[in-house]
Amino acid sequence: MIPLRDHLRQAPPPHVNYCLITLNFLVFAWELSLGFRLPKATQILGFIPARFVGYFHHSGTAFSQAVMPLLTSLFLHGNLLHFLPNMCFLFIFGGKVEDVLGPGRYLLFYLTGGVGAGLIYFLVAPSSAVPLIGASGAIAAVMAAYFSLFPGERFSTLFIITWVLLQFFYATFALMSKSTGQAGMAWWAHVGGFLLGLVLIHLLAPRAVRLLPFRSRPQKPPVD
Repeated sequence: MIPLRDHLRQAPPPHVNYCLITLNFLVFAWELSLGFRLPKATQILGFIPARFVGYFHHSGTAFSQAVMPLLTSLFLHGNLLHFLPNMCFLFIFGGKVEDVLGPGRYLLFYLTGGVGAGLIYFLVAPSSAVPLIGASGAIAAVMAAYFSLFPGERFSTLFIITWVLLQFFYATFALMSKSTGQAGMAWWAHVGGFLLGLVLIHLLAPRAVRLLPFRSRPQKPPVD
């Protein structure tokens, strides 16, 4: 059910999106080279809510250890099954969103969506010592933007709606089930990233762009 491509014209090339994908590939290759040292790197570069709380409680936790992982965690992935779908979704949906926003706004949108998703994970599980890693929150925001910008793309829209419903189901199950532990709360980062994306696209998209469901394309004055 993965929409491998759509027929929307894409020009100019989405250079920022390509750079994000390339950076993720390079970081994942670096992770593979770490071998048994990978868990330690994840602990350092992944976002840990409990450590984030400790920074603001003046416990001596460094800014680079507590806050910077909100960014660095966006480029880490746990395994190939985590990495490849994320890059596939980013390639399919990100380029079209960059076409509309432009390179600068798209980069701001992507990073803000990812950081915001991490903060939503923090709100759901503030005492968690489990590192949050992956681009899923940022990509969920990108998918939300695509959904708002191109609702007429029926297959892509159906895929996105199904994806969101599954994320919400898994997130609700994680919240209700003690067996999943705090690690399962990361599903809320996906849901939160999507909801945040719906808001951000309305703040960053050019005013002339039609968005679903809140903004209509301005009507042109009649020509005599």
